[in-house]
Order: sequence, then structure tokens, then C-alpha cells
Amino acid sequence: MSTQLIERLKQACEADPSLQPLTAQWAFDQQLIGKALQNVAVQFPHYSRHDESHSVQILTNIERVLGSERIEQLSGTDVWLMLEAAYLHDVGMVVSQQQKQQDWSSEEFRNFVQQESARNGDAGSDAILAALQGGNLFQIGTNPALLITKIGYTLAEFYRRKHPKRASEIARTPKDTIGLDSPRNELIPSRLFALLGDICAMHGRDQASVLELPHVAAGLGRDTIHPRYIACMLRLGDLLDLDDNRFCPIMLSVAGELPPKTHAHIDKHRGVRHLRIDPRRIEVHSVCTTYEGYIESENWFEYLRSEVAWQMAHWADIVPNERLGLLPTIGRVITELTGYELIDNRSRPNFDFSRDRVFELLQGAGVYESERDALRELVQNAVDATLILAWLKYGEGERDGLAPEETIYRYDNPYGTKVQTLLGRLPIRIDVLQNDDAATAKTHPVTVRITDSGIGIGREDLATMTRVGASYRETWKRGVYERMPTWMRPSGAFGIGLQSLFLVTDEISFQSRSLISRDSLQLRMTNPVGDERGSIYIKKAPGTHTYSESGTRVQLNLKKNFIDSFQARRSPFEHFDPIIPREVDYFSEVLSHLPVPVLINGEIRGDSKLTSLQWHYIDEHSAAVALDLDEDSRSGARLFFKGQEVGLFGERLELPCRVYVDVFGDAEELLAVNRRSFRNTKVLERVQTAIAAAAAQALGQTSRDDHRTLLSTLLLALEKPTTDEYLEVRWLEPSDTSNYARRYRYVKNADDATFPTIGELLKGDAKLYHAFGDYAPQYLQVKGRHISSVDNSLSIFIKAIIHQGYRGYIDTVTRKGVTIGWDNTSEAWDTDALRKLLLESIIPGLRLALPVTKAFAPLASFKWTPWVGELSRSPFCPNRKYMYSPFIVEHGKVTTSKLDELVVWTFVHRENPVVTIEEIRRCYHDFILLVDQAMRDEPSWANVIGYNV
Repeated sequence: MSTQLIERLKQACEADPSLQPLTAQWAFDQQLIGKALQNVAVQFPHYSRHDESHSVQILTNIERVLGSERIEQLSGTDVWLMLEAAYLHDVGMVVSQQQKQQDWSSEEFRNFVQQESARNGDAGSDAILAALQGGNLFQIGTNPALLITKIGYTLAEFYRRKHPKRASEIARTPKDTIGLDSPRNELIPSRLFALLGDICAMHGRDQASVLELPHVAAGLGRDTIHPRYIACMLRLGDLLDLDDNRFCPIMLSVAGELPPKTHAHIDKHRGVRHLRIDPRRIEVHSVCTTYEGYIESENWFEYLRSEVAWQMAHWADIVPNERLGLLPTIGRVITELTGYELIDNRSRPNFDFSRDRVFELLQGAGVYESERDALRELVQNAVDATLILAWLKYGEGERDGLAPEETIYRYDNPYGTKVQTLLGRLPIRIDVLQNDDAATAKTHPVTVRITDSGIGIGREDLATMTRVGASYRETWKRGVYERMPTWMRPSGAFGIGLQSLFLVTDEISFQSRSLISRDSLQLRMTNPVGDERGSIYIKKAPGTHTYSESGTRVQLNLKKNFIDSFQARRSPFEHFDPIIPREVDYFSEVLSHLPVPVLINGEIRGDSKLTSLQWHYIDEHSAAVALDLDEDSRSGARLFFKGQEVGLFGERLELPCRVYVDVFGDAEELLAVNRRSFRNTKVLERVQTAIAAAAAQALGQTSRDDHRTLLSTLLLALEKPTTDEYLEVRWLEPSDTSNYARRYRYVKNADDATFPTIGELLKGDAKLYHAFGDYAPQYLQVKGRHISSVDNSLSIFIKAIIHQGYRGYIDTVTRKGVTIGWDNTSEAWDTDALRKLLLESIIPGLRLALPVTKAFAPLASFKWTPWVGELSRSPFCPNRKYMYSPFIVEHGKVTTSKLDELVVWTFVHRENPVVTIEEIRRCYHDFILLVDQAMRDEPSWANVIGYNV
């Protein structure tokens, strides 16, 4: 018990009766606050003790630091503030149920949870986020009891960060905040309680904030008080509560599964072997058993060293008078690690990165395919900032009194007339000029300036902007982000795109005004691998600015080598004149189809073709789709992310017409690092579904036969056919002079009868031809001719075979491949076809895949895929299941040596779940007998046979 300070308060009050209210107040609060602190364990069972014992230990540590002689010199009100602050400073960790319910629906809590989920991805924050978004709290797939614990930890972290400020509020109004019935009346001025609250708040703020407190002030009666000194003693006493008895084993047992941070703190405290605290010196010796504990201990000791050093440096502005002397010096404060080794006797072994090399990689090949990608990022940042402002200005529910024609609703089509009109008020302006600065024009001859009327850059954005890979999820914008429709949401990450700009420049200048903070800032950023090593310079901009509300102007001077390489990039014979330099359009590939208008040197830019098309916005899939049904020379899909063209990592869509798809969402989730392609096949599924939805909409809106035929074929290509109108589409053979001789393309013109329609081909004598080793059939055999088609459009014909209910069969087998027919009655193969197929497949290590016939249906174990066709020389028969042959060539002989393993594999992967393993074994035995009989007169088979029937 901190008897010296309490005794000093009693002495001071006895000597000065005007101080008696302090004794009475403390007598109440010691009991009341002590009991209140018992409730900290309810929300923080995984923490070290923050009950009355912690308050008592802080006071004991202060007594040790000061010594009895200095304590005698403290004023009565100073001592009272010290006692009260030690008890009240952590009372902010007492949280009422009413407060939790109120915070649960607050914007502050939602933003916190979103940041925690994005930063850590822990089950607690993920579950809360799901609940806040209207989902089921227990859909995360973990044990409910464990999940409740983790949710509690997330709530604890929310209140831990707020508890110094909450303690300050509770000190002022304890009854109203947590129901603490601590007296507040005219006997003690309310300003002293307000000052007490400020002192409590200081234990969670930076050191310099302490100097915001008064150095000297009037206390109660004739007393003088010293708030800075009290706050410093509280901070020091708190840091020194590090003995090995801080954790309660029973509380830890109640807490259950502990977070990693808790284990580190436990090791830190349990490791304390020596502790000295007195007016002359502070010493601590700790021996930790884990890397995590060692790091936490070292960090804590660094806080201690830093705190003492800072207080000593400002001691003249803190200490009440010279008689109170100096602080103790920091003696031997060390941490040891047992059981593990350290690097340089300090740091934990870990992977590290060369700063210069990392930035070289970010700026170099492998991340960005072209320097133009850097300009793409700059434009995208302007678009994102503009869309955020547009939502705050016109967004549904963001402002009162907006007329419907002035409101952007969440379900609105981004390419609809209303939305485009509203966004047209916020154009982005790009100026490409000759650099007029003589000092830099030789090495950086062209200046690019991009001006937007967007949200602007405030101080709160700077830390995120300068951190590579940081996300909107970690900023205040996250709350706005969640309210916006997907198509308007910012692309995702900062940092990598910003660093890429140093591919084309050595310096970037920003002038910006923030709509939120009203900050007007000037920034100059330099190349991280340049002479200034990535230095960033920030100044307040002059009060006058060119923006009516907010916005940003970015300026950079392009490197000469970038301009020279750009000049060289052109198609053969394009604009070639050695006398007159070609005017370079640095943004030609960047401004394909942005939702916000962009002017370059005063002229609207963009792809007029894309602008002229009708766009279907598919809200469910956050994509806009345009179908070009009047273009004969192009097919397939062009994909965009928020108006900028991207690829699909080597994938392509086999479509009968040109389709444009603009995908919206989070760039981190959807795009590769270089922003040139989508990240994974889930995007492909989303794109296909969006195209199908748009095609179905268009089919319901048009009566033109040619359009209906093509839309029906498009839905067939996506395996979502709704009509049979695709049967009327035909391939058109090009002219004799075409570069695509013997190649055919789908066209909508059914009047040209140079080639049969799909329906006529299906019912005629056409066959598919599948060459051995090809992924799939590449030719259509018609009247003795093998005809291929561009854009793999043969796959659409195959889908028609399947949709019409036909089943493929092996018609003939040659040394090079197989012809495939289709009808409703034939078996997948007959004995003659099987015999020839096996004879053409005597290849070491090859196990042939075969379509199953009715007799061998129990062996059906997988669906045919292109890689099976390529690797196993398997012929593709539409609408058939497949089996694997029991034969394999080993050491020059056809054997069935792995038949038992094949039987088990087939049973595990069987198509029909009621088939037994004995049925599979019997079917393989029958198949071997069938082949043996078919091969009796085949000497080439007899010569290599190596199995017994």
C-alpha cells in the first residue's frame, strides 16, 4: 500500500483545514474506484492486472522514485491529484453494456473493425464486420464459444485505444459515464477535476503533449499544484509496473485462447529477475524464453529509457522546484534471451529487405510492363478522388434536399445519362506542355500536369500515401467507401502506383486542398533511388487556391529517355517524317473508357466507339457490359477495370461477337500488381455471368432477327442458352484472297448461304476432327474438307451439339487423329474403333482416356477436359463421361500391372455413387476380355502384349 503519499495527504490536510475536502474525496474514491476497477477484467481478461493492485503499484513506484524527503515537499493538492490519477487513469477500461451497444452502431466502431479486418484478418473483427453488414455472426466456421472470445478481444482493442480519453471524461462526470457515484460538488472546484482528467489522458499521449498542461496552477485553498509533474510521475510509475506478478492465472484461464500479444507480455513480465527503483537509479534485468517476449521487453525498456531521457531534457519545465532534485538515472536495463539465438545480440532473426533494391524492383521490370502504366496510375488516382467527391456531393443519403435528378443512387447505371451529366461537372484536366524551366528542360523536356476537382489530400492521408501498398481500408475514407456503390469505390491500394511514377520522372509536385480537413498543402516527392533518397517535403499552401471546394494538381517533368522510347513506339510507317517530330499521345491507352470526362490540353479524349455503345449495368456482378452486334470483323471480349483496359492472364473468351466488359471493385482483390491483368479465374466467372445477364437483357429488348440470332449464339457460347435461335447462325467463308483461307467466322447475316447454318450442320454429314495431342477438336470436316475457324469458334459449335442433346461417337481413327460424329443413338465407340484407337496409343507411360459405353458405364469417373485430351491422346466426344484404360506400356510391353490401383482410384472418383468397387473390378475384367478378343488377329498387339487375361 502506498502509505507515504496517503500519509502526506493527511498531514497536509491537518495542517491546512481548507484541504479537508481532498481527504474526504480520496476516502470515497479509494473505495469506489477500487471496486470499479474490478470490472476491467470483464472486458480485458487477457490483459495484465489493471485493477486496484496496478494503481497501488504505480503509487508505490512513485514513492520509490521520489523518496520520503521529496514526498514531504509536495503540496496537499499535488498529492491528491497523484493518488486520484493513479486510480483513475485506467478507469476508461470499464465499459458499460449501454456504451457497447451505443458504440456497436457507430461509424467510429465500424471503421475500426474494417481497419482491423483489413490489417489482421482475425476471426473476431471478421465476424463483427459480417454482423455489421447484415450477415450471421456465426457463419465464419469456427467454434461459437471461441468466436465470442475473439470478438471480445476485438472489442477490448477498440476500448484500449480509447481508454485514456475515456478516463479523462469519467474523471469529469463519473456518474453519467459509467455510473460511478464519486462525489462532485462545490467543495472541490470542477476545474480541478477537469485538470485531473487531462492528467489521466496524458498516460496515453506522446511526451510532448505533457507540456500542454500548466506548469503551475492554483490548487485548493492556498495550495499550488503542478500538473506536468503529476502527469510525468504517473507515466513513469505506470512504465515501472513490470514485476513478475502482473498476470493473474485465474483470469488467464477464464480468458481462454490468448492472443499472441498476450503471450509476449506474459513472457516479458515473468522474465524479470532483478528490479531496482529508488531516487538514485533504475535497474531491470529480464530473461525471456521467447523471441516475442524478448522483443516486447526490449520495446518496453526502450519506452522507459526514452521517457526518462525526455523528462530529464525538459525537467526545468516540469519539476515544481529545485528542492525536488532530479530523476533517477537509468542504470543496467537489459533483456536476455534463453533457448534461442539473436543476430548482433539485439534483433530477432528475420527476413529483411534492401530499401534501394525494393524500390528498384517496384520501379523496374516485372512489376510494370510499360512506363505508361505509371501514367495510368496517376489518372486512376484522379478518377478515384473525383468519384469520392461526386458521391459526397450527389450520393444517395449523403446530403439532404437533393432532387432525384441530382442524386446518384446505388443502383444507377454509371453510363446512364443522369450519372454522366453529374460526373461531367467534375472533369479531369491533363495538360502536356514543354518544360519552360531551363535548368531541367534538357533532361526532362515535357511537363505533365493533372488537375482534378476531387476530395483532395489532407494531413490524415499523407502517412498512407507514402507507405507502399497501404489501402483505403486503413483511412477515414473506408466509411465513405462502404457507402458508395461498387462502381464508384476507389481502386484500393496506394503506394506501389505512386512509386511507379519515378520510372518516368525524378520528382512529383502536389498542390491540394482537402474537402474534409480544409488543409491546403504543397508536397514535393523525390525518387527513392535518386540523389534525395525519396525525401518528401510538405508545406502549407497559400490561402488562395484555384479550387472552388477541393481538388489536387499533380505536376511532373518527364525524363528524356522515357520520351525518346515513347517516340519510338509506333506501328510500321505510322506518322514517319524525319523532318517533323511526331506528336506523342502519352495517354492514348490510358483513357479508353473512364467514368469521368478527361480533357487533354482542353480536348475531350476517350474511345468514341466505346462511348457510342449501349452499356448494360449489371449491379449484382458490379460490371457494365456493351455488346457490339453490328461489327463483323471482331469477336471475343475486351475487358476493362474502371474504364482502363486490362487483360485476363492468358485467358480469352470464345464469343461470336465483340463484347466490352467494365469490371468494378477493389484493385487489390481483382488486379495483378502491375494492374495489367485480372488476378484470378473468379473474375472470369464474374465476367461471363455479367455478359450472360446483359445478353439476356438485350435479347428481351430487340426484335431484329440478326441481333436475336447473334445474342442467342452468345448465350450458347457462355453455356447459358435460352433459345434455339442460334441454329440460324452460319459461318461465312472469306474471299479467295483472304489471309484466312479455309477459316470461317460466325456472322449474323443469314441471307448469305455460302455455308450452312449451325442447324443444317448438326443434321448433315459434318464431323469433328480431333488430331492426337491437340487440346480439343480444331477442325470441322465437311464434304471431305478440314475447315478451321478463327477465335476457336468451333467450341461454340460443340456447345450447340451438347445443347441439342446429341452425344458424340468415334467415327473413324487414323494415324493422326479421330473423326467424331454425333447423334442420339450410337454408342461412344464400336469394337473396330476401339481396336484402332488402342493400336495408335502404344506409347510408353500413356494411359488412354476413353468415352464410356453403356456396357462400361460403372467405370465413368471424370469429365473430359482439354488437358486430358492433350496428355492422353483422348478423343473428345460431346456429352460423354470418361474412363481410363487398364492398359499401360511399361518396358516395351502393354501391361495391366497397376490395375488394382486403377480400380481403387476409379471407385474413389466414380461418377455414380451407388457403383461398388466389385462392379468396377468386374467391368475392367470384362473390358480386358473384350480387347483381348478384338486384338486376336493383330500381330502388332500380340508382339507387345505383357499381361495375362
